[in-house]
Parts: sequence; structure tokens; C-alpha cells
Amino acid sequence: MQARKLRIHLSTTYLLLVFAASTLAQVHPPASGMDTKRGSFSEFEVATIKPSGPTGHFGFRGLPTGKVDIGQQPLSMLVALALNVQQYQVVGGPDWASTDRYDLVAQPAVTDSTRLGPVAYTPDSSQQMALRKLLAERFRLRFHTEKRLAPVYFLTRGIGPLAMEPAKDRTRPEAASIMDKGDKIDGEAFGLNTTIANLAQEIGGLMDRPVIDQTGIMGSYDFHLLPFDTSNTDMNTAIFKDMERLGLKLKPGKGLVETVVIDSASRRTPN
Repeated sequence: MQARKLRIHLSTTYLLLVFAASTLAQVHPPASGMDTKRGSFSEFEVATIKPSGPTGHFGFRGLPTGKVDIGQQPLSMLVALALNVQQYQVVGGPDWASTDRYDLVAQPAVTDSTRLGPVAYTPDSSQQMALRKLLAERFRLRFHTEKRLAPVYFLTRGIGPLAMEPAKDRTRPEAASIMDKGDKIDGEAFGLNTTIANLAQEIGGLMDRPVIDQTGIMGSYDFHLLPFDTSNTDMNTAIFKDMERLGLKLKPGKGLVETVVIDSASRRTPN
């Protein structure tokens, strides 16, 4: 599953994040496509989409100033990133939408120093909006959303204390993941400035069904879990155990799931 591979691959490189310089540059007035709200924009000024070659990076990188760099992803994953859902929540469309892979690089019109910060691995709201417009233009993408009853996991409060601390830096992008170490998934996990809702979304990307937050826990948190079993190779085992160690619990059930239905799309050629 590509959503799973995307998040696993990126989570293991977290410690290699390069932080942008802290010195603020001059902020220019918003140009066309740039909202006046702090650091937000509604479209990309320059964008390239081309079929992936045999080499190149895999995954999504949200760079300072709003630029995005996506490598070797099918249209179904591009739609998932743009709509803030998991890839298994995207259905319909032509067969090639889940098999053809693309590289996408896009930059908004204005370099805005208010966006300087760590590299992010999930699009923010401005990038999502701009991605939706770009996909509609380049792929002639048409879609609709609907709620469908499907298997889910409910994330609830557990028995023990909450093993998280209030976030030390609430300005950095949210990050949370179970660490994958090649053929070992030993249960090491981290969270930085993450909400429980974001944690639910992240682990939902590693499982076969969405995770719905029913904890009622508000705020953002940091946590770091040390490995619990260096021989474990099963992601689901690690996730269930780690949620218990955090003071949470996963319960299987059925619920209404936001589903993105691709109505039509045109195949993309190199530009």
C-alpha cells in the first residue's frame, strides 16, 4: 500500500530534517494567488508534473515557502494528499490512476519568510488547496466526496495515564509516526507538536482502515516511546501496543468514512 510506504519511509528520516535559517527576510506584499492571511496561498505559480523515471526520491516533501516536491506517486495518492485522506479512501477513476507514477514539483508565487521552518511530510491547508487546483488543471480531474459505511478503528482513551507531554514548540509542523527500521518494527515511536487527531490520521495511513479519534483529548503533545520488542516485524502489533503505552486504545468497528470518488481524469504526459 503506497500510503503505508510513504509514511514509513518518511518517518525514518525524521532525525535528518534540515531546519531553515531563523533570520527573517523581508516579506513582500501578497501577489496573485497569495492570501493575505499569514503564510497562506491558493495556487502554485510554477508547477511541473511528469511521469516518474527509474530513479528519484519517493514520497512527499513540503519545503519552506510552500514549495512541494512529490516523487513516484500515482494520481490516487496525489488526490489523497490534496484532500487530506488516506489513499485507500480514494476510489473510482481509470485503472492507470493507481498504477502510473508521477513526479510533481510546484512553487507558489511568493517566497514568504513566515513559512520558514522544518521540512513537513504532509501538506498544509494552503498546499492542499493549491494541489486540488493543479490536479484539476493538469489531469482534468473531476471528483466528488461521499460518506460510506466501512471498517474503521476507533481511538479511545485507555486505562493508564496519558504518556505524553504538552508540546514544547507549537510552531513546528505536526509530526507523529511508528518507526520502521527495515525488516524490524520494534515499537519505537515519536510525536512532536501532534494532536491526537493527527496521530489517528498518521497511524491510519499505516493500517488497512481509517482511525477515528474518539478520545476527546485536545491540545498538542510531544512523546517518544522506546522499543518494546526488537524482534517484532508486524506494524499492526506495534501500533496496538504503542497506543496502549500512550494511554490510548484502538477498537475495531464500523463507521462512516469520507470517500473521494474520482469521476474522470485524463492521462498526463511529460511537460
